[in-house]
Amino acid sequence: MSTLGRITDSGDIDHYQVSSAFSEPIAITLGPDDQLWFTEANLDKIGQVVFVSARLTVAPTQGPSRAPVVFADSEFDPWEAVQIYLRGVGSDVLASAMRDMRGCFTVDGRVPESADGSRIFLAQGQKSKKLAAARFLVAQCS
Repeated sequence: MSTLGRITDSGDIDHYQVSSAFSEPIAITLGPDDQLWFTEANLDKIGQVVFVSARLTVAPTQGPSRAPVVFADSEFDPWEAVQIYLRGVGSDVLASAMRDMRGCFTVDGRVPESADGSRIFLAQGQKSKKLAAARFLVAQCS
């Protein structure tokens, strides 16, 4: 397994563990969403590096495709619009919410059509650009 990292202007070091689904990253670039993107060694996959800087929860944490879910958080900026994306930052928006004065929100959504297995929901504050992620286990009913 490989690790990508970044050093911020303030000297903080963040690490991102490349999942076992990807081999060694060979090319890294800044994507249209101002996030890091990389290509896999055999060039047939592209991954998005997400350095989480906020918190996102999804309830329930598992269920079938198209199941209703509720997203919540408490770490984006007060009065900030937050978007939860369908496939990754910059993809179609699955749900949008406006933070309250305490910096909290809840919003309903539906799990997109997905194969069984783990998926990650990504959210981004539209002003702060903070990123958050929540894991959901897709398990079809038998």
